[in-house]
Amino acid sequence: MGISHHKEVIALNPVLGSFLILLTSVVLMVFVIINLFVSAILMTFGKERKSFKTQKEAALMDMLLLKLSSLLGIQQHQNTCTVEMEAAGTYRT
Repeated sequence: MGISHHKEVIALNPVLGSFLILLTSVVLMVFVIINLFVSAILMTFGKERKSFKTQKEAALMDMLLLKLSSLLGIQQHQNTCTVEMEAAGTYRT
């Protein structure tokens, strides 16, 4: 992370320095926690997609994973099941 000079920042302006140090640490921790939840959700969707029972469930899980990934801004490639279903005309986005 690098060297940080907390004592110098607080010595220059005690109120603003303390606020900046606290704010940056809270923001960084929020990003870490959000990343943890996103990875847990994507891992769960991946496991569920691999353990589907019917073709309809497979299409539903593929659609949910693609929608969730696009909402979070993650690029996903379509798997072969989705491509085959689109070719057959049974998969709709």
